[in-house]
Amino acid sequence: MLKVCVPKNNVPERRYIADVLLSDFLGLEYLFESSEEQDDWSIFLENGNSIVIRDAFFSKHKESLSYLAQNNIPSDVEFCELPFTPESDLPVLFGKGELSISHSSITCEVDIFAGAFFMLTRWEEYVNKARDAHDRFPAAESLAFKYGFLERPIVNEYVEFFWTLLTRLGYLGARKERSFTIVPTHDVDSTFFWRDSGFVVKTLAGDILKRKSLTQFWYNFIEILKVGLSSAKDRFDTFDELMAISEGADVKSHFFFMSGGNSKYDNAYEIESRKTKRLIKSIKERGHYIGIHPSYNSYLDADMLEKEIARLAFVSEQEIVHGRHHVLRYDVAITPTLWNELNMKWDSTLGYAEHNGFRAGVCYPFSMYDFLRRKKLCLTQKPLVFMEVTDFKYRSLTLAQALNATNNLLSVVKKYNGEFVCLWHNSNIYGVTWRERFHQIYKMILSSSK
Repeated sequence: MLKVCVPKNNVPERRYIADVLLSDFLGLEYLFESSEEQDDWSIFLENGNSIVIRDAFFSKHKESLSYLAQNNIPSDVEFCELPFTPESDLPVLFGKGELSISHSSITCEVDIFAGAFFMLTRWEEYVNKARDAHDRFPAAESLAFKYGFLERPIVNEYVEFFWTLLTRLGYLGARKERSFTIVPTHDVDSTFFWRDSGFVVKTLAGDILKRKSLTQFWYNFIEILKVGLSSAKDRFDTFDELMAISEGADVKSHFFFMSGGNSKYDNAYEIESRKTKRLIKSIKERGHYIGIHPSYNSYLDADMLEKEIARLAFVSEQEIVHGRHHVLRYDVAITPTLWNELNMKWDSTLGYAEHNGFRAGVCYPFSMYDFLRRKKLCLTQKPLVFMEVTDFKYRSLTLAQALNATNNLLSVVKKYNGEFVCLWHNSNIYGVTWRERFHQIYKMILSSSK
């Protein structure tokens, strides 16, 4: 068993990150203690050897929560070539890129614990008040984007680096076994395109009066007629196809449904309608999963979130324990605590809308931390790695560029035996362009699970 000794300041924060890295990620048993005499992180092995991780962060901010200031975000990131790193270099957020090695000890000047805490807790987003039009923290404001490591899961790199240091000093214990996993998810913003008679009339009238296109009118009219006669599927009704692809890859899809809201971005369908109920029943019967896609304003509203979860639970006749927020709206100081208090098991909102990659710096599920109340939550975060609209809407990539970018992300997650959580909306398969993207990219992602 390892023994971890830390300075007697910021102890809840230190305990959290030690627990995530050592216990949750590596599966190691350890004793944790704090001492006034301790200046750095010291990890002692049973054979008497030790690792010292220089404390380059928490001891500089000894008063509780005093680290929560924008000027404490690193002003520079050094990429250092060191022995035992899993990549050609290691991003150093706190400390220096130096390593001293002897027969019985290793002293590391890279404060991997502070760096991992910075990425996982996302306290950066709390102190940096920059927001986009949807009140989201932009990828371009993140340290990871500015210094070019958003597409690197640096927390995983820190974990592998630390594990190699342990084994170098003679640690003989086993680590937690992991395997590469694809987690397909689908935010159901709209169940069906031709959702009601009012929308049908408005669209057909618009073809004639606004768009002045008789060709478009007849095209839509014939499609509506075929859907009504059940000789063709609605253009957004791609649920059977998505489930079939997942089943072919021996994985299960997660469908996140909306069940309320008070903004123009909500209520594209009625969760209690017979069509939606039949759809949910079909998904369940095939062994796939139902989750919540909370409405636009629910990420700050406990009552709204609770009611939407309860409504979906009633309609689906099951407990609702996971999901993702609509439009990826998320407040790192508030939203996780709301989910935790509602006994939700996992959330998968932590990804940037405008850039795929590793917002939390990791491709493992991890326990979230309430940094204002200073406690580890029961809620797990499954970080979102890939969303289809990111590459084509926000980044305007060509199909070839998007394929290359996605392949790179897949390769990285495979290397660390992580979870590749991907999002493809059921409504983004219709049309020649989107259909080609779906075939080329989404099916490639799912096939990589074999």
